[in-house]
Amino acid sequence: MMLEQLSTWFQPTLILIGATLIIQGITRKYKLIEIITLAAGFLLGLWAITLSIIGITKGMLNIPTFIILLICGAGLLSKPIRKIHWAALLGLVSGLVVAYYFNLIIGYGGPIVLFLVFLTVTLLTYLFFKFAEDIANMIGGLFSISIISIIMGIACIVWALIYIKL
Repeated sequence: MMLEQLSTWFQPTLILIGATLIIQGITRKYKLIEIITLAAGFLLGLWAITLSIIGITKGMLNIPTFIILLICGAGLLSKPIRKIHWAALLGLVSGLVVAYYFNLIIGYGGPIVLFLVFLTVTLLTYLFFKFAEDIANMIGGLFSISIISIIMGIACIVWALIYIKL
């Protein structure tokens, strides 16, 4: 029952994504509209990524629709957060948590062992999230160009109206 209802959301989501991208591309100089569309775009991007992943795993989406939903959703999601550097913070927190639980499970591991565990986990987590941060920065920067945002918005609307059959 829930999956049949989910399949009706593909077309309206693509139309909303297209409209949001076009509005973001056109209204650069109006600060209030830009803030509103960035906030709405963030939530819409999160919804589009979730919808595309659920749709492709359940076999309800074709590959081009999945790619359009995923790319435009990632663009809308990463646009407002592309200037936030969260990789170092997540690396530090994960290193501390793993070192704490390592000491709790193993017992007294000694300061050198705990430091090596902390350092290893912190660096690996930082590298992973820094890579994700750089990709989000690249996608957000690409969608910050007005003409690309408008073209992708038009492509979303055209794809939703022509190729998705309800």
